[in-house]
Amino acid sequence: MSSLRFPDTGTRMAVRRDGQPAVNAVGRYYKDEVGSVPAEIYADSLGVKGALISGSTLTTAVFGQQVDFWGPADGQDRLWASFDNGPLVPVDADYNARLDVTATKIAVATSAFAAVGNTTADTALAALTIPANTIRAGDVLTFECGGTLLNSSGGTINHTLRFKLGATTVLTTPVLAISTNAADREWYLRALIVCPTTSTQKVSAVWSFSLADAANWGGGSSPPTGYGTAAEASSAALDVVFSLQPATASASHAMQAQWALLSRI
Repeated sequence: MSSLRFPDTGTRMAVRRDGQPAVNAVGRYYKDEVGSVPAEIYADSLGVKGALISGSTLTTAVFGQQVDFWGPADGQDRLWASFDNGPLVPVDADYNARLDVTATKIAVATSAFAAVGNTTADTALAALTIPANTIRAGDVLTFECGGTLLNSSGGTINHTLRFKLGATTVLTTPVLAISTNAADREWYLRALIVCPTTSTQKVSAVWSFSLADAANWGGGSSPPTGYGTAAEASSAALDVVFSLQPATASASHAMQAQWALLSRI
């Protein structure tokens, strides 16, 4: 999660201890409501985040209004400030910026990915990227994708599926024996990524596929279900990858993701 722009219109006005507008007053900004942790704040230049402000202080403008600035890099949306040593008051991030943060979609692919088949290499079926500094402590993300699976080779082909986050292979299925069938099967993956901190993740995932019939919504298999952890720093972009490694290369085998979605919930 990146910095948010401050302040919101409803908390822009600064007042002194006597209740009068704090004109040309020094405001000290804090991360907590008791004023024990100075806030990491940045200068604003026509709506663009600028340099870190030393001492977490800013001077108010005419009429006692706070000037624009940017908040902590972890995306905290409420700070506290004291003007000329007055009482601590809450200062909220810009309302529109906070609405943008609540948007659930992080990345989406609406076109099909390249099919994986006629190989024994571990190959990505679907991949999306979490941009740098998107994750906040306590965030929960989901990665979902779905598509088709064809094995018309005349024999069983063993499949190993993997879920990866950054450089970590978080989950690996046991060998899944997929029998031959003339018609496509349908499959769906949902992975939940829980982020206790900005550099630790807990992942649970379920993958299911339809039985061997031609229906586009067929009976399902018993889904492989997994849990694993990662410790990937979200200060850099993180790729989220669902991959397949077939045990047999066959021109009559192909698994393909038709779409993928990465979102915050």
